[in-house]
Amino acid sequence: MTPICNLSEGFESGAAFGIEASPEGIVRGLEQLLRLHPAELDTMGTNGRALVASRFTWRKVAAGW
Repeated sequence: MTPICNLSEGFESGAAFGIEASPEGIVRGLEQLLRLHPAELDTMGTNGRALVASRFTWRKVAAGW
């Protein structure tokens, strides 16, 4: 994820890692992603699901309005 996404929660929760917002940065990010161990990918996925459940369900977002 790029810092431009303005979702620092993704980095803080371990659901994402940072890449540069350029074609080269995307390539490096994909290469990094492909080198991750399956257990690391599972952890990122679990962290992402937990983040969404805690902050980004329809009910949670609507409550913030």
